[in-house]
Amino acid sequence: MEVLSSKQIGWILIGFSIILFVVLTLTVNEILALQSLPHQNCPIPDAICPFKTNVPIPAVVGYIVDLAIGAFGAFLILAKEKIEKITTESQQKWKKIVKTLSGEDKLLYELIGDSGGLLFQNELVEKSGMNKVRVSRILDKLEAKSLVERKRRGMSNIVVIKN
Repeated sequence: MEVLSSKQIGWILIGFSIILFVVLTLTVNEILALQSLPHQNCPIPDAICPFKTNVPIPAVVGYIVDLAIGAFGAFLILAKEKIEKITTESQQKWKKIVKTLSGEDKLLYELIGDSGGLLFQNELVEKSGMNKVRVSRILDKLEAKSLVERKRRGMSNIVVIKN
């Protein structure tokens, strides 16, 4: 079973919104034409006769709902592009930072980055093969450079990459 992306869903919603707009417009025009038939000989001028000029309230509600559907579709399309742009920029920034590091600093920073930008400190000790004291000292250096941040979680720390 294939799942649609938010961009595809956005385009589907915009297409549906356009179709709904056309149907609403045709329906409203037909309703206005039918409403004016009984009032052809009405002595009230066309400009002020409520039966000849007013768009039915349900049609106005329909146009508002149609506009909301179209706007939501556009949001899905644009939000997807913005998220992709932010992700790409943060990956490029992360790669630049990795290039400036060397040795064990680089190893720990890459381990944290490869795990989604956050990792428990004890997992970092396991994955790096270093002892707790060495990992703690390296994290102190990375924190001093404002590259990572340790946050207390119960009896352990979680290490998070700072953006």
